[in-house]
Amino acid sequence: MSEPQPVQFDRAEFSSASSTATPCAQCKQPLIQSYYEVNGHLICPQCRDALAQGGSASRGRQFFRALAAGLGAAILGAIVWWGVRTLVHFEIGIISIGIGIAVAKGIKWGTFGRGGRGYQILAVLLTYTAVALNYTPDMMQGLMSGENAIHPSSFLGYVLVFIIGFIVAIAAPFLQGASNIIGILIIGFGLFQAWKLTARTELAVSGPFSVAPPAPARP
Repeated sequence: MSEPQPVQFDRAEFSSASSTATPCAQCKQPLIQSYYEVNGHLICPQCRDALAQGGSASRGRQFFRALAAGLGAAILGAIVWWGVRTLVHFEIGIISIGIGIAVAKGIKWGTFGRGGRGYQILAVLLTYTAVALNYTPDMMQGLMSGENAIHPSSFLGYVLVFIIGFIVAIAAPFLQGASNIIGILIIGFGLFQAWKLTARTELAVSGPFSVAPPAPARP
């Protein structure tokens, strides 16, 4: 999730090769004649118009960027949480707060800092997906051991066990009842962070600024 290259505030510099020019943060095309700054991102006039008008192509691009970034953060967070539990044999629910923040930042990056109610719902769902994924290996192990164990004999069998384990893991934080009330509250706070940090931010547009070539090298 690389940010656009830093440039001067009132103009962007580029070399003679357009491939090395500062790219538009939205469409990735080089900024050639002019550009705008939208919520800290440099974009071309066409993408600025699409964002301002809420065009369907722009919304679709933002959604898939946000989904990919948020899902990546959720999966990585789940792996870290499961790894910590496995290595130190201790439940550290506070990791869920970090996951909520990471998911929210990923989604905000995907929407170029804009967010919105739909993205708030997405952030909460992805954050809790990470919580469930963290417990899924434990549920799978339980399903494949014991007297009534499931013994998958194919790849599809393991996929089925994974799906069942994930569904059971969704309820895992609540299975301990009142004894896990603190853990539930911590997870709830992580979900709240994901919701709060993806709230809609109005577009702050400045520009247009002209793109200028770099000063010639001194002899």
